[in-house]
Amino acid sequence: MKKIYLAVALFSSMFFTMSCTNDESTEQLGNAAQVSFTIDVENRMNVRAISDGAGVNQLMYAIFNEDGTEVISKKAVVDIDNLVNGYTLTLPLAKGNTYTAVFWAQNDECDAYTVSDDMQVTVDYAGLNNDESRDAFFAATKPFKVVNHTSKAVILKRPFAQVNVGASEAETEAAAGLDILVTRSSATIKGVANKLNLVDGTVEGAVDVTYEAAAIPTDVLYVDSDNDDVKEAYDYVSMCYILADAEGTSHEMAFNFSADNGKFVEFVNGLTYVPVQRNWRTNIVGQVYTASLDFKIKIDTKYEDEMKVVATDKGVYYNVGEPMTVSNTTYILDNIDEGATFASQNAELITLNNVKFYGKVWTVVLGEYRGPKYRYYNNELNNVVCKDLVVSNVIRTHGVYVSVGTCVYGTSTINNCVMTGTTTVADTYFDGSKHDFTPVDIGIPNECDAVINGGKYDTMFFWEHAVATLNNVKADRIMSLTCNSTNHSMLTIAAGTEVGVLDCLQPMPYGSRLAIQEGAHVGVLNLASTSFESVTIAPGTVDKITCNGVEYTLDELLAMQ
Repeated sequence: MKKIYLAVALFSSMFFTMSCTNDESTEQLGNAAQVSFTIDVENRMNVRAISDGAGVNQLMYAIFNEDGTEVISKKAVVDIDNLVNGYTLTLPLAKGNTYTAVFWAQNDECDAYTVSDDMQVTVDYAGLNNDESRDAFFAATKPFKVVNHTSKAVILKRPFAQVNVGASEAETEAAAGLDILVTRSSATIKGVANKLNLVDGTVEGAVDVTYEAAAIPTDVLYVDSDNDDVKEAYDYVSMCYILADAEGTSHEMAFNFSADNGKFVEFVNGLTYVPVQRNWRTNIVGQVYTASLDFKIKIDTKYEDEMKVVATDKGVYYNVGEPMTVSNTTYILDNIDEGATFASQNAELITLNNVKFYGKVWTVVLGEYRGPKYRYYNNELNNVVCKDLVVSNVIRTHGVYVSVGTCVYGTSTINNCVMTGTTTVADTYFDGSKHDFTPVDIGIPNECDAVINGGKYDTMFFWEHAVATLNNVKADRIMSLTCNSTNHSMLTIAAGTEVGVLDCLQPMPYGSRLAIQEGAHVGVLNLASTSFESVTIAPGTVDKITCNGVEYTLDELLAMQ
């Protein structure tokens, strides 16, 4: 095979500017043509600060053929000053071929990263907190075909989330009053990815990270913590990088802040589910030294988006008179007697986009019970996550006792949500009787309508007079009371939906209203009645059918009608 070269050009500017030219008189190099890559880091800052990319001074790269085989790899180039000053390499690639170029840039003094020949990065998290030398960038081009001279722009982004902690001026003064002048900090983060595929950007692994105590940063951390478009100044007390995926995850975290006199503060309160996301900054600011839930967590980045985290032991309550949208917000709840309620006064649309709920709560509820008007709400839920909620509400209907994590009133569209892991502390009904309450992740009440598209649920519950359609949903278990005693009652398991166990709990004389359509799949269908008056099942959609503990085939049940 001919020796094939790569052309890389990095140009210096205080802010990113790019110039690409197409030279009509390109010199012909036989079966090769020059391909140049203009490489820059994303959103370089115009002042010296943490995470400005100035410490990155080593570039590694590889070129892959269309079939994925490696054409050329150079895991260490000539040392460059840094990506701000730039570095240029010029080499040709064979015409007529399709390639993918992959890049990794880091500080050459950082030994935390091992890059394999096939451009897989393994991260060693052993080391000190507040280590800016761990900053690094990567990029992979889309496949491109070489015809003639070509110039391609490549923007390098961080594969990391940066986790920052900042103390307010009042908080620093309060600590000083306790003779704690913080000089060092350490960080512990659980379940962090430690492997990165530079070609496709995927991450894997789940390790517990402990960054050892080191001197706190001297920079000032600026965060718009009160959403007034003005960034407030905080004393920087911790900074670290962790691998993160593009969709975002949440992690349990803890920080230790120590003074030279041996006194220290452990900061763990409210940090059970802290969100992180690739190329985002998660800023934890406020009262980080004193024992209180009065702090705010924000993901704040110059180049992606921001996420607000509300930590509260007082519940959440909205009752709006106009359409409301809540986006990119995480609620960390810590009171089993308080709810998280999003209600409207006159059926105004409430939309939740990329909203997450964690912790202890009475229930998360869209709408609220108001006598005969409890069904008059309109909701849209997009990418909502309710994970591992601990709930206390008690519900009894038709002899079934449940405790609901998320209750959705009115008319709702629920898209690509994840509601899993709900547990309950409930064991006593209002009349004092003891019962086993089944925890369910989502419930659709009477006289309410829901279209649920995609998403993952452990357990779903549908009241007797609910109407729900499930498209491409994955559910471990569905408990359904939808019955044929009313027209406003129907559960439709539509194409693409996969259900492990479907319990239809209505006995005679009510019977169930249910449709399992072609293209759906149910592992086990448990019926409380052999009547198929309002039940339709497409052939081949159910693996096993039982009624009151007796197993039947679909044909046997149909023959009994």
